Formats: sequence, C-alpha cells, structure tokens
Amino acid sequence: MKTSLTTLFTLLGTASVALLSGCGDGNEEVRVYQISHPEGHDPHAGHNHGPQETGPAMAAPTPAAPPPATGQPSVNPSSTMSTLPGMESAAASIDTPDWTVPESWEELAPTSIRKGNFRIVDGEKTVEITVTAFPGDVGGLEANVNRWRRQIGLPPEPLSTLSESIETIEVDGQPASYVDLLSVGTPNGIGIVGAVVPHGAKTWFVKMVGDPTLLQGQESELMSFLNSIQF
Repeated sequence: MKTSLTTLFTLLGTASVALLSGCGDGNEEVRVYQISHPEGHDPHAGHNHGPQETGPAMAAPTPAAPPPATGQPSVNPSSTMSTLPGMESAAASIDTPDWTVPESWEELAPTSIRKGNFRIVDGEKTVEITVTAFPGDVGGLEANVNRWRRQIGLPPEPLSTLSESIETIEVDGQPASYVDLLSVGTPNGIGIVGAVVPHGAKTWFVKMVGDPTLLQGQESELMSFLNSIQF
C-alpha cells in the first residue's frame, strides 16, 4: 500500500510539472470563447444577482391596435406599435355600440383592441378603418390629434393650430371632433381622417388611414358610418 501511494504521488508530481511547462513564457495568445444563447433565452433567468442599477424611466408606448388578420401588410402605422399594459383588458370590457357598415367596406375580424376593423382596396390602393375605445380621455384632444400627426410624418402642433383641421360634429347626439389631416399634407404618402368621440368615461377613436386619393373618395362613407353609431 505504501509503495502504491508513493508511485501515485510521483505520477501526480510529474503531471504537474508537465502542465506547468506547457504554459510557456506567458507570451502565447490568449483566446476567449463566448457561448451564445438561443434567441429569447435569458441566461440570468432564475438567478438573483442582487439590486441592479437602472437608467432613466422609458416613456410608455402610445395606445395601438394589432394589425388586421388578413395576411397582407397593414397600412396603419399604429399596427407596429405596442399596447400599454392593461390596455387590452380595458378595451375588452367596453361594449361595442351599434352601427351600419358602408357596403364598400370589407369587414374584418375584430381584435383584442379593435372594436371595428374594416378595409377598402382599390387596385394597389388600400385604406383601413379602425374603431377603438379606451378609458378616460387618453391624454386629451391635442395629444390624440398629434399622435395621429406623428404617425403620418407630421410634427406636433399646439391646439390653437390644430383647430384648423378639427371640426365639431355630433355622434349619437353628443359632441365629437372630426379630424382631417389630409388638408395639412401627407409626407409619408398616407393620410388620416377620423373622429375622436368622448362618451361617458371613455373615448372612442374612428380612424381611416391609407392612400390619400382613396381617402378623399371615402370621407362621405366615413361620415355615414359616424352618423349611424348608437351607444
């Protein structure tokens, strides 16, 4: 047994010398390998690394609606935006009013955000009409009109200037704001006309967006739709 242990220590010593001698004089290139993780995998998930330093708070995204389930790209800029946390459940709790859909509008399936979801296609020209509703005033008329302006490449403006593209109308006997952004330009090649309709503690948005030429020909249909809404 003593002889076996002596032999083992001798072998270990020899191996250690061999390993150390293989390290060279320290001038060899040091190679670092990085192991990648599958997309969507958080390598720190399930591990507590203690308090983390955080930067400035990020601005919350504006309310948006998912794109229509039609298999073709949406012309609605808000389709690429994210919804605020809790916005889908809040929208789902709001009852859909009655309305009459113009014959030229193709009715699409509603989404978790969109109460109404329509489309008009004329050759290569497309227009989408969405009806959404959210609790409160969602920032007020100025913020909402400027949100639409930014979606089509227009800069925000104060309400005193925005009033040139806003007309007061009635929807189901209540005051609403008809917004015409076609008249102020379409720098991104798309336009928006629509209505912001306060009703009780909620605000409804009827937005028609897409090809400017097709929009102009559909404004009378939009007004007909707005006049048919009954809460």
